[in-house]
Amino acid sequence: MTAQVDSPPLASSVSSVSSVGRQTIKKTRLQQVVVIVQLVGVTLTASLINGLVTIALPTITKDLELPSSLAFWPSSVSSLATASTLLLAGSIADTIGPRWVELVGSFSSGALMIGQGLAQNGEGLVVMRALQGVGLAFHLASSVSIITQLLPQGRGRNFAFSCIGLSQPLGFSLGLVVGGVLVDTIGWRAGWYIAGGITLFFAVIAVWTIPKNKTVQDESLLHNVRTKIDWLGAFLASAFMALLCYLLAIVSADPSRIKSVDSIVILCLAAIALPLFIISSHHRVKRNKVALIPNSLWRNTSFSSVCATVALSNAVLNSMELFASLFFQEVQYLSALQASIRILPSLIVGALLNLIIGLFVHKIRAVWIVTITSLLCAGSPLLMAVIQPSWPYWGNAFFAQILQPVSFDALFTVGLIVITDVFPDDTQALAGAVFNTSAQFGSALGLAVLQVISTVVTDQSGAAKESVTMPGAWRYLTMGGENEGEHVTAAIAAAPVSKICSWERSTGTKIITAFNVAWANGEESATYGDTHGATKTVLELRYGEFFKEVRLYSTMAGNTKCFSGWTGTTNMGRVVNIGYTKDLSYWTPPRLHSGLCVGFEAHINERESLLNRGGICLLEALEHVVIKMNYVSLPNAEINSVLVDDTIDENDGETPLEVHWTRTIELINEISTLKTSAEELGVTTTVLGKVFGISSEDNTNYTDTNQTSNSTSYSVKSSTTLSRFYEVPPGRKYRRTTVYFQSTFKVQFRPQYTLTTRLGHTVQWPEGPAQDAFGVASGNLHIRISDITNDAKVFPIDPPRYTENPLMD
Repeated sequence: MTAQVDSPPLASSVSSVSSVGRQTIKKTRLQQVVVIVQLVGVTLTASLINGLVTIALPTITKDLELPSSLAFWPSSVSSLATASTLLLAGSIADTIGPRWVELVGSFSSGALMIGQGLAQNGEGLVVMRALQGVGLAFHLASSVSIITQLLPQGRGRNFAFSCIGLSQPLGFSLGLVVGGVLVDTIGWRAGWYIAGGITLFFAVIAVWTIPKNKTVQDESLLHNVRTKIDWLGAFLASAFMALLCYLLAIVSADPSRIKSVDSIVILCLAAIALPLFIISSHHRVKRNKVALIPNSLWRNTSFSSVCATVALSNAVLNSMELFASLFFQEVQYLSALQASIRILPSLIVGALLNLIIGLFVHKIRAVWIVTITSLLCAGSPLLMAVIQPSWPYWGNAFFAQILQPVSFDALFTVGLIVITDVFPDDTQALAGAVFNTSAQFGSALGLAVLQVISTVVTDQSGAAKESVTMPGAWRYLTMGGENEGEHVTAAIAAAPVSKICSWERSTGTKIITAFNVAWANGEESATYGDTHGATKTVLELRYGEFFKEVRLYSTMAGNTKCFSGWTGTTNMGRVVNIGYTKDLSYWTPPRLHSGLCVGFEAHINERESLLNRGGICLLEALEHVVIKMNYVSLPNAEINSVLVDDTIDENDGETPLEVHWTRTIELINEISTLKTSAEELGVTTTVLGKVFGISSEDNTNYTDTNQTSNSTSYSVKSSTTLSRFYEVPPGRKYRRTTVYFQSTFKVQFRPQYTLTTRLGHTVQWPEGPAQDAFGVASGNLHIRISDITNDAKVFPIDPPRYTENPLMD
């Protein structure tokens, strides 16, 4: 296989005369450059959105409250729609001309990007992502045809293909980087607005720069649409791709769903659609009709091998990009911005490689380009497979990012050259569609395989851990020597540790020889280890305190390496430690972005009276904190009275007049939380209880729930409305004198913390000590009602007696 392949003789079923006619287009160099920039720009922004979705999906899920059934759709539905409609879009572009197909695809993609930024619910976002995928299919299919019309074979066309190839991985990587910045600053929606605006700008440019097709009469155009498009083949191919990609998407989210009835039905339908497509193509060729992809093309080794290699290379690229992003954020607990910076090398290498391949591909045999870059790319997943979370970035991860894009970025240019040479000039849009369909299928396949493996390994790991320890999202952070001695664990599933006692002894160096643990629910463990001759130290954890990071230390006791202590930084900004940690060289890097200490574990060496290994048991990856503030006491108020006269007009009717009285009481409640080192925990604060001790006939119950995850502290201003009404008898005019008060107050609440892990496990502290809340209140203190007699038009009713109703104790 060489970079430029002679077109083989094709079956007559591939139309030899374009339905719109192809004209030799001689345009200025400036117009050629502008058209290429326009095509590259639209592709880049579409790929950028995919990167934004990948990096911002956790935030989007929270903001739009996506149900679990839709959790993976924002990232997968666009590719599913694109892969399903590419072949049909290519056939339409070859029939009516690529210009109009490109314009429809570009304008619709830009408008739908802006619509996604405005989405208020998950369903709307998913629908617009799917429609954008259809628009992208129109653009990708027509862009190849436009380039082959605009540029002759040679260096210029090769460079244009390399730019198109560059835009996809470059846009995705750029989306990861920009998305990380936006998520941590102004919010994820801004990325959609920016990308949509840029896409619409390029779409407007396309109106004046993309070459116009030769005018064709409407009757001839409609005839060509009916006869020159393999509608049955396009439907079967699209159905097969849609069903297969959908099946991969749902299985990747939950591998066990492959056994469900709906998955089996989808698999059977896909298995039927593929042979029907092959049979349909065969019969159309025999009857000298146009076939979408003649079966003879698959016997062309250049064509079939390129399609397969493109699919596999894109599978590796997309799955590795997702894996790297999740590794940096979920395993090493880095922020979205920090993860994006670590992905930058792949972006730079991919951009440079595409440009180099585009300029020099005509001088190097394609087989060597594909072979060498594939071998280099294979090193990237191998490096990430053996990486350890504690290793520095400049070890495996940096070189994995450098090698990650080399195969697909090189193959994109080579593959487009091969496939466009295989297809005749009048079906270049279909050639681009076939190429991009292979790439999209590879992406879906790679992500599905990656997620299935991840899910299965995680489940097996969790099952193994639960079988030997306890249920829950446990993590043991341990440090020390060999696994010698009796293994002991002191941990409780549903309560945090409130106190850890350790016994330390100096044997030239300080070591821990024993420990015990107390939990917030009042339980206490036995004392494990040897306390003889040791000094007891006590570490008490505060109410609501959990760890942001932990470092573990060990030392040498003679010839034995043993556990010496650990330090941890908590959510309250406190650094706590157990044992001896000063000036020790053996320690683990800081780990765990948020974790609740629920116990202690160790290997006790009775022979040498020390802890060979020791550490803490943690519930990691805290997802949410709920703080309930339960009402405790009445306010202390300083009353400042204001007298107001309200006159009620005469009522001559026979129906009592309802006089409604309302007044708002405002309570400002300030809650402070601290961000973790890698992400922001969701915090929900609920205040319950009757805040003001006023008369029972007034509505004074106060319930307020607020949630935040974007700031270290926040102020909640809540309102309660007091209301009552009076019936004014007919024929009387009344004056109501109201005395209002303004006061400051102090209300006491008793908090209760409940922490939820990412895997759904919950741990709850018992109700904590009372806390104060301060604010300013306004309300009614006294009401006086007196009668002013007028001429009654109905039988007069005696006025009510004077009443005075205190509304505050």
